[in-house]
Amino acid sequence: MQLQSVHAEFEQAGISIAFVTFEQGYWLDRWLEITQINFPILLDPQKDLYQAFGLQRSIRRTWNLPTLWFYAKKLIRGEKLVATGGDLHQLGGDFILDRHGQVLLAYYSHDPTDRPPPALLLRSVPFKS
Repeated sequence: MQLQSVHAEFEQAGISIAFVTFEQGYWLDRWLEITQINFPILLDPQKDLYQAFGLQRSIRRTWNLPTLWFYAKKLIRGEKLVATGGDLHQLGGDFILDRHGQVLLAYYSHDPTDRPPPALLLRSVPFKS
């Protein structure tokens, strides 16, 4: 998980990281076991936050050749894939909000493998003096 590597830098800036997911139960537990993240998890089973932030669903962008190749390479390297019990076509995103709820950065994932580099996220954070 890329954010684990820069967690201290976010904390230094006074930023808390939380994950929002619609997954619950077994599938969420399985994902946490494999990823070993230690950030708070916010459950959104009705996907209200996904809708509020304008995150899209897309069959075409979920099952495209680059995405399939991404997962094939992981399997070739012997990495574990995290199964899901939920909506395979729901795309994600990364958002940084200030303490007043103002969006400082909105990154909409183009496909399931598209995550912004941590450096991009950090650049959007106003560091404390």
